[in-house]
Amino acid sequence: PSLTGIRLISVVFAVASVPVVAALVARLAGKRTALVATTLAAASWLLLYHGLYGRMYSLFLFTSALSFLFFLRALERQTRPRWGLWAAAMLVTIAVHPYGALVLAIQAVYIGIRRRRKSFPLRPAAVAFAAVLLLALPLWISYRVLAERFDVGLTQGGGSKLGSPVDIFLYLGDVFGDATAGWLPFLLAAGAVALLGFVHLLRTKPGAALLAAAVLLVPALALVVVRSRGSVGLESRHLI
Repeated sequence: PSLTGIRLISVVFAVASVPVVAALVARLAGKRTALVATTLAAASWLLLYHGLYGRMYSLFLFTSALSFLFFLRALERQTRPRWGLWAAAMLVTIAVHPYGALVLAIQAVYIGIRRRRKSFPLRPAAVAFAAVLLLALPLWISYRVLAERFDVGLTQGGGSKLGSPVDIFLYLGDVFGDATAGWLPFLLAAGAVALLGFVHLLRTKPGAALLAAAVLLVPALALVVVRSRGSVGLESRHLI
C-alpha cells in the first residue's frame, strides 16, 4: 500500500505487454517482424517510462493490445467464445482509459473496410460490438460527466496543443518517436523501415496492412474532428 506498490502494478503490466505485442505482430506480419517490432517497443521511452509511472498507461497498453489480438482471433474463426473474449478485453480497455473508444473505433472501421472488400459473416461481429457499446454505457456517461465537470478530455489539458493540422502531424511524429527510437537520426531510420514494412504488407498481407492503416488514420482523423472545437492538449502516452 504505497507509491512503490502502485508502480509495481505498472511494471507488471508493462512486462506483460511485451509478449502480447509479440504475439499480435507475429499474427499480423510474421515472427521475424515481431522480433524487430517488439524489441523497438520494449526499448522505447514510452514503454520504459510508463512502465514505472504509477498511472494506468501500461495497463492501457496491455488491455488494448490484448483486444487487438482477440479481435484477430475472432475474425479468423467467428465463434461466440472468441467474440466473448474480445468483448471482455475491449470493455476492460474502455474502463481503463477513455481513449479505449479509439481502439473500438479502429476495429469497427477495419470491420467496415473488410466487409466491403471481402464477404464474411457480419452478424457475430455486429452482435459483439453492440454488446460492448451497451455494456459500456455507464462508462460513456461517466467520462462525459467527468470531462464537463473537471475540464479534462480532448479539449483541455497539458501537452501538445493541436491548433492546426500541422500541430497534429507534429504530435503524431512525437508519439512515433517516443514509441520507437526517439533521437531524430534513429527516428528517420525507424520511419523508413516502417514504410518499407507497410509496402511489403500491402503486397503480401493486405488485411494486416489495412489494420495498420486504420491504427494510424483513425486517431489522426479523430484529432482533426475535435480540433475544430478548440485547442487539444495531449501527451504521447494517450496513444500508447
